[in-house]
This record gives sequence, structure tokens and C-alpha cells, in this order.
Amino acid sequence: MTRKEFCALLRSRYAPHYAYPRFEPEELWDYFHAGIILAQREVKSGVTRQQQSVRVDAKAQADIYASLISMKEIQPYIIGISSYPSEFIACETAACIQLALMRSIPTLRWLWTTSAFDPRRGDRREDNPQVVVVRSIIASEERLYAIRDILDAYPRALRLVVLSGVDPLDYFDNYLKYPISGAINIVGTKEKLPSQVYVKSPNTDYSVPSLLPRDVKLLLKKLREDIL
Repeated sequence: MTRKEFCALLRSRYAPHYAYPRFEPEELWDYFHAGIILAQREVKSGVTRQQQSVRVDAKAQADIYASLISMKEIQPYIIGISSYPSEFIACETAACIQLALMRSIPTLRWLWTTSAFDPRRGDRREDNPQVVVVRSIIASEERLYAIRDILDAYPRALRLVVLSGVDPLDYFDNYLKYPISGAINIVGTKEKLPSQVYVKSPNTDYSVPSLLPRDVKLLLKKLREDIL
């Protein structure tokens, strides 16, 4: 599967345009820079409570990413992926992981969703996805139970939780109160990124940037027809 084919597939499932990978999964760290994740956890031993520091450095995050894109069988990990100040780069990172997995597992079943999704709906639950990407999450106490319900609904899937502006350990420890298998925190880019991916609309005979709204596409099509 090529990147453009994958982007078209994401588009068909209404994934956001900024998730479309602009480079190959193996090239992620050529463009993105991981920030150190630091967290303080309270550990209880008997009646004593102690503060424990947790540190996930850039190398550890690169190792986590490498293990994910090289999986030949899906493991039921829960991975938090964050970027600043928005989820743009985190979504692209999640998409790179999925692209690598789809090349190894062509029949991969997958789902991109937000906290507004109700996993109890039979028409979606029956798909039994192997990869679930939950996005559009910020450091807020709203919809925490909805996010937990989604994670609980797919215990055998690889679950990628995409966060905006908060590091994964902080969010899982202090907001979601849910176990996490690994964390990736993208804090910037190393060099100029490749251009935005273009996706051809199945209803037209020309290519347009995926970020254009539908009414602009229709206007461009009409202008083109008038010129012809």
C-alpha cells in the first residue's frame, strides 16, 4: 500500500486531513522531535505514601515507536501520543503507525474516532477493529468516562490515544486514571516538512488539497467546467 492509497483510505473514513502521512513511517524521527516525558506518581506501600519520578526520554520513545511499526501481530497495548499545541503532529504519528501495520497485516481492521463515539452501537462494535485511534482529546475532565468506555470496549486491539497539549503520562495518571503501556510526546520538528498530501476526490476528475471544504471544491469544479 502506498502512502497516497492510505491517505485516500483515511479520507474515506473521515479521518482529519492533517493525519495524512507526509513521509514514510520509518522517516518519522527525521522530521519530528520527541520531548522528555516527566511525571510524579504517588506510590503507596502499606501506610506510607511516596513520590516516584517517571522519566521517558527521547530514545525510549523512539524504541516504543520502532516496536509498534514492526509488529507482525497486533498486541493490545494502550499508547498515548501527544503533540503541542494541538493534535496535528500526534495524529500524523498515529497514522504512520497504522500505515506500517497495514503493510504488514493487509487485512487489518481499524477505527478512527473521538470521545463522542458510543462503542455499544452494534453496527460499529461488530467490526471488531484491531487498531483503534481515539483523537480530539484535551486536558479536561469532560467525557473521561466516554474515553474509558472506548478503551474498555476493545481489549484485544492496539489503542492509540491522541492528545493535544498535555503529555500522555500526565493525562492518564491525573485525568483518565487508566493504565498505559507506552507514551510518545512530539514537541517540534527538526526541519522543513514535506508538502501537504493531496487526495483525489472519487466524485471529480481532478485533485484538490484534502483541507479544502466541500463548497470550495464545487466552486473550483464549476469554474473548470466553464473554462472548458
